Amino acid sequence: MQANGAIPLLDLIERKKNTMHNVLCAAIIKWLHSPLTWLSFLLSAACGLSAGCLGMAGVPDYAGAARYFEPLPLHAAFAVQLLCIAAVTSLTAGLECAEGSVRNYLSVGCSRAVFYLSQITAALLYAAVSAALMLGVFAAFTVSALDIFPDRGYWLLLGLMAGILLAAAASAAALAVNSAVQVRTLLLTIAGCFVLAVSGLIGFWALHEREPYQLRFDGSGVSLHHTPGYVSGAKRSLLLCLQALNPVGQYCFCAQYLETRRIYAEFNPDDAEQRILFDAADSYRAELDGSAACIAGFAVLCGLAGYLHFERRDLT
Repeated sequence: MQANGAIPLLDLIERKKNTMHNVLCAAIIKWLHSPLTWLSFLLSAACGLSAGCLGMAGVPDYAGAARYFEPLPLHAAFAVQLLCIAAVTSLTAGLECAEGSVRNYLSVGCSRAVFYLSQITAALLYAAVSAALMLGVFAAFTVSALDIFPDRGYWLLLGLMAGILLAAAASAAALAVNSAVQVRTLLLTIAGCFVLAVSGLIGFWALHEREPYQLRFDGSGVSLHHTPGYVSGAKRSLLLCLQALNPVGQYCFCAQYLETRRIYAEFNPDDAEQRILFDAADSYRAELDGSAACIAGFAVLCGLAGYLHFERRDLT
């Protein structure tokens, strides 16, 4: 018997579990009833199909052993998929607040933390299905080209793409739950994706020169020259840090790594001179250490910021 009507700890935990389960199920059902969700799933499969077909549409190589893989369609499909997930998440996750039904959840004992977590979780599940559709269809078309990817760069790129799409969904959901105007949320989300993409491309272009010096051959011999456009010192360290914090910056490095390995895949790595080309490709791989942790940290940071703001919102 509990004195003063106190609730046993196990009963309290069980109630919280049931509340989270019920709210999450309600959120998932709302996502499944949205036509935007199913249209985006079709678009995901279409993006994977287009990237696979167009990427493998090149001519056979000189030995006829493998087909030429063009990565540009994959990059375009990823951009479309990123915007699609961000847009659908903004319009769907924010529907509860836009309709005012969040107050009904709070009035029946659902805490703000449970409601917020349920929306983030539903968005992550949606993004996981969308990413699996696009990347799965794409991989089905390109599995025959794995012999032109001599290491795990191919799978690293696909895993990084999936992580970025999940981070985009979590960030968009955090923003959507904090806004009662869906159109505004949609515009802010697209603007955020655009800023990340542009800053990632600018950072990558500024860092694309890997060595401060380069050799030049002329009629009199070999001379050493400063590399034009090379960024060095504290500025380079700052740009590398910003790229690591930017999911699109991580994607740029991974895409360059894959592209470099693709170009030089047919060379002989045992040859000392040709080995230099492989070392250049591996230098891009070094930039990707901890990339998964950086992307997850980006999503968690956006989620925590969204939760702190949601706790302070006046929902009356």
